[in-house]
Amino acid sequence: MRKTLSTIAVAGIASLAMTAAAQAAPSDLTTFDGFKDGTVNDQSGWKADADSAMHYDQSVTPVLGGKALRMSNAVTSGEFQYMPYSAPVDAAGEQANRVLTNEFTFKSATGERQPGLAMSVSPTDGEGARMSYVRLEDAQDGVRVYFNDTPYHDSAEFDSRLIATVGRDQHTIKFATKFVPGTNNDVVRVYIDGDLKACGTSWENYYRYGENHEPRTTDRLMWRLGGAAAPDTKGKGFLFDNVKSESATAGGPEGCDQVPADGQTASVGQNGRNGAPGLNGATGAPGQNGTTTILTREVPAHSAAKVCTGDNVRVLRAPSRKGERFLSARASLNGKALKVSGRKMTADLRHRAEGNYNVRISSRYRTAGGKVRTMHTVRSLSVACS
Repeated sequence: MRKTLSTIAVAGIASLAMTAAAQAAPSDLTTFDGFKDGTVNDQSGWKADADSAMHYDQSVTPVLGGKALRMSNAVTSGEFQYMPYSAPVDAAGEQANRVLTNEFTFKSATGERQPGLAMSVSPTDGEGARMSYVRLEDAQDGVRVYFNDTPYHDSAEFDSRLIATVGRDQHTIKFATKFVPGTNNDVVRVYIDGDLKACGTSWENYYRYGENHEPRTTDRLMWRLGGAAAPDTKGKGFLFDNVKSESATAGGPEGCDQVPADGQTASVGQNGRNGAPGLNGATGAPGQNGTTTILTREVPAHSAAKVCTGDNVRVLRAPSRKGERFLSARASLNGKALKVSGRKMTADLRHRAEGNYNVRISSRYRTAGGKVRTMHTVRSLSVACS
């Protein structure tokens, strides 16, 4: 049964929680009410921190009306194996089970802004091979929700976009994923409180063109506590509940229509058919004689060009990574490759229409241990005319 979370007061030790019914089967619903307080690890198929020196700030904790899973990014890491994972269901992929639905509710544990609070939630396998992604960031105007996918054919580059900004009260996020045999054709829809907010593809392109292997199957959710840590969120963070996963052999979402993000205007619809011609009007009175003028060269109206800010050549740099040696980079603007020299890349915005332009950068680095890793970033450039 779905529960509604209540905001709790937080002191030095904060525990909040969720309930469970977990067995690897076609579906699983966890509400945490039957869980023990404390770490979610090894409770009804969930895991976190198991056999790890890391101790992430996650805890099953009593709340008004039951329990919930409280989580913050007070502790973060670059690893994947020991992050919090929900209970698995029958694995879904491009073979037998081709549809996976994942859903959860969340809210702020305090009801107030917590600077630096951020984490992502992804459908994945038990080792962190993510196939989709939403990121929750506690910002000045509420909780911002971002969606990432890899929509560019024959490319591992990611597209990141803001799909909603919601209040700090309870909300529901749902992934609906259809794994379609072949390349560049999976379908992912993301709903917030029942409203479609994003429609795109999975991360299949990242694995095929970034890691050069077929994507793995997917059977659960993972909470990713990476990036910059926010120590002040310890004992607070977000409350998660009503975590549901379900796999099926058929159904699932079909192709995508354009879904406008919050604050954006939907695309204009098609023009209607022309109406019938109107009746001719009455003949007008003769006009007055004109005055004689000296002929001059006519100046076309478009010669008064608009003045555009940002309408120039922009030079960007691939990001640097501490302790890692830069190897190479490539970049593209609207699907076309940009000139790259070392870390520098050149984006020519001259004579472009007013609007925003995303430069997608893929950079390769070698770690101290000799491993080569690829980092994908998006830089947003704009042209504004007056």
